[in-house]
Amino acid sequence: MDLEKLKELNDRTLDLTIDRGGRPSSEEKYSEALKVIISMKYLPMTLSEVARMCKVSPEGFRRYVRLYYPDILEVRNAYREALDLK
Repeated sequence: MDLEKLKELNDRTLDLTIDRGGRPSSEEKYSEALKVIISMKYLPMTLSEVARMCKVSPEGFRRYVRLYYPDILEVRNAYREALDLK
């Protein structure tokens, strides 16, 4: 994926204000970790490392992101791959 297309995808998907259908309790529980995974500062960290840093279950957070925020995960993984962080 070229960098220009990645930036365009990034701008469209990293909006955490969109209601994606998750339970309010889950939204609250994972909100800090979601903000971290969209930050370039924490791009070198895996989802599990982010979850542990934010004191949430790594497996639960991974499932939550895959279910409700797959586009964010796609963008994050594309950046990690482009920067050779995988």
